[in-house]
Amino acid sequence: MKQPHHFDCPYCEQPLVAMTERWGFQQCPRCRRPIVQFYARWRENTRRVYLDVLNAGYAIQAVAGAIYLTGAIATGGHFGSIEAFLFLMLCSTGGLFLADALWGIRTRVIRFYRRTYFGRTADYLSTALGMLGATALIIVVLFVLDQLRA
Repeated sequence: MKQPHHFDCPYCEQPLVAMTERWGFQQCPRCRRPIVQFYARWRENTRRVYLDVLNAGYAIQAVAGAIYLTGAIATGGHFGSIEAFLFLMLCSTGGLFLADALWGIRTRVIRFYRRTYFGRTADYLSTALGMLGATALIIVVLFVLDQLRA
């Protein structure tokens, strides 16, 4: 019987056992972050990819933003489309920052600029990230109220 491969948690480098399914979710026992596993084909190789759920959200946001911005520029780049792009990016970034901050406060583990922080430092960084996310969402609410007034 083939043994499952071991991999490390993307946040705390805790060794975990790979799942046998093609894709799915798993929770790290140390930092309690949800991790998604899926298979990715690159040329002839098929590799397992393990991502934190919020990192997957950041990646999807970046790809969607690049596609939207490319389409807006290709169609003439009107101010309304750029404005809508900024609205969508602020809304999704604020939500992801806020979710990441709440998870960081709950688990006392946060990954910031390719370093993992634990304990009190993670609490401070999570609080700062939460304030940044809340600020982005407040800007979105003010933008919507301004559009409704006009």
